Amino acid sequence: MTANATVTVALLLIMMAVKLRLATLFCLAVAIPALTLSLILSGAMGINMMQLQDVMDKRIYMIREIMKGIRIVKCYAWEAAMEAIARFW
Repeated sequence: MTANATVTVALLLIMMAVKLRLATLFCLAVAIPALTLSLILSGAMGINMMQLQDVMDKRIYMIREIMKGIRIVKCYAWEAAMEAIARFW
């Protein structure tokens, strides 16, 4: 697939050079920095998404632990005791 895309791009550049001559260089002068910037930004976005996923995992873990604690309190009917402790705070 990559070789096919490379050949296609090469043929398009040759066709542009034949028809547009000097304008082809201006097109490349814009396309190459734009592609480079796109690659840099997509790499940075990937790193940020991994960091966000890590934070979300920690948040989900904390919510699960809280829910387990609530289930234990309800299971052993400790609501009154916990309510008294909460009011003390």
